[in-house]
Amino acid sequence: MIENCPECGEPGTMLVYGLPAPPLLRAVEAGRVSLGGCMIEPGLPDWFCPARHRWTDEDLDGRGLLLDEIVAECNAPPPPPTAHVGAGVVEWRAGESALTLVAPGASDEVAPFEPRTPVGEYAFVVSPDERYLALFIYSGDIDAEDHTHGFELFEVRPEFRHIGGLPAVPGRHGHPPVFSPDSRWLVGFVADGYRVRGTDQHFTDLFDKRSGARVTLDWASLRALHLPDQELHRVDVGVEMPVSSYPHEYMDWDTEDAVRFTAGDVVVLRMPWRQEIAVSLPPSAPVTGDRPPTDPYYSAFR
Repeated sequence: MIENCPECGEPGTMLVYGLPAPPLLRAVEAGRVSLGGCMIEPGLPDWFCPARHRWTDEDLDGRGLLLDEIVAECNAPPPPPTAHVGAGVVEWRAGESALTLVAPGASDEVAPFEPRTPVGEYAFVVSPDERYLALFIYSGDIDAEDHTHGFELFEVRPEFRHIGGLPAVPGRHGHPPVFSPDSRWLVGFVADGYRVRGTDQHFTDLFDKRSGARVTLDWASLRALHLPDQELHRVDVGVEMPVSSYPHEYMDWDTEDAVRFTAGDVVVLRMPWRQEIAVSLPPSAPVTGDRPPTDPYYSAFR
């Protein structure tokens, strides 16, 4: 097999022809192979180099084996998430109802727990002082109405152990919580519904394009867990909107990367319409944003 350019000696990239299947496309996206076109004809080159030299390789079997290896590597599942705490690494090993803390020169420490959220995806969040670790779990269900997420909370020191957390709650978009700089708060900002404030009524049930009425749409919630006592504070996050608002104006509102701390007890929430709201912890009342009625992003849909 000729993997290096016969003219300049540079490493070559394999050319493949025809309509690529998704596994092969992932190899193309990774830059491991390149598409030569849809037409398959005799004498087409099999390789090219950075200098754009092209050549043909007669070792079809070797080339096929190499292509299989490349596709397998590019489609291999990513390694499971881990968390670094000091010199140690926290793992959630497949099939175990426990986290394991592995540190060089020490025996493994195990913290048993039973996840209260159906496991689809998960991520670790470590507090700044490395005393606490949150295991964020997202169900990842296919049916958007059934998405749930929650987190399990662990104390890393003085003893590695499970100490609580937040059971599964509904929400289409799940994002890990955020620790405050002083590690005394663990905050989650969750897009979890489209309710009319003070009622159980769904905002979309009120839709009337001819009405000038306005109500407060609670589209998310702020959950702040105080540490170490684990007192949970929850408030709704909403915005006053006309009932003539079309669903596409708010159904995709998200909270990804929308939480930051400016002090140990002050969190700033970024709304989907770019407004930022500072909230002192613990929150004492529902949070109400001020969405501009002429926001160009949304007026473009009207």
